[in-house]
Amino acid sequence: IDDYAEKVCQAVREKAKTLMELAPASAYFFQEEPPRDEKAAAQFLNKKSCTLLKELGLVFEQIEPFVTDSIQSTIEKFLAQKELKLKAVAQPLRVALTGNTASPGIYELLALLGKERVQKRLAAATT
Repeated sequence: IDDYAEKVCQAVREKAKTLMELAPASAYFFQEEPPRDEKAAAQFLNKKSCTLLKELGLVFEQIEPFVTDSIQSTIEKFLAQKELKLKAVAQPLRVALTGNTASPGIYELLALLGKERVQKRLAAATT
């Protein structure tokens, strides 16, 4: 098992208790464009959240290295400037990046997916 797959398995282990649960719980890490739950998209990818996600995408471009700690501090600063709480962006981000509402923690998810994949998925979800 390669390093990336091992990190993904560790990240989803609370959601996937068996090998049968592992594939669907981690598929979006290995797919170019994961299928989107349209109900979740309708609920969380509205005009306001898409505007915030586009702004976050621009902010993410500046993060170097794109790792959990720097992602977390950047999102926290962004939210403080906007006078928002994490819930304003966490579920919209999760749906935009994974296609559904269940994933590992948002900072870990972003770091594991990597900056390039995050940018592509945010662009696709907000157009």
